[in-house]
Amino acid sequence: AAALGEDALGRARTAVGDRHVLTLSLAAGLAQDLAAAGESERADEVREEAVRGLDEPFFEEHRQVRHLFDGRRPYWDFEPQTI
Repeated sequence: AAALGEDALGRARTAVGDRHVLTLSLAAGLAQDLAAAGESERADEVREEAVRGLDEPFFEEHRQVRHLFDGRRPYWDFEPQTI
């Protein structure tokens, strides 16, 4: 999972930039995968970067930022909505 996360994060950075919410959410998910793989130091670095990046454009109380601060896995829905 961590290898896939690293790949997805790299592609997101190229496609939409370092500070896009998708990129930052992928980083937060990668941090959880790294922690599960026993790479806690790298996980902490990636998580801090993601949370700091989300906190700047939004704010600490924002629902999505709070969700990540609480250590929960990021989520998003790419499915088009019915009209």
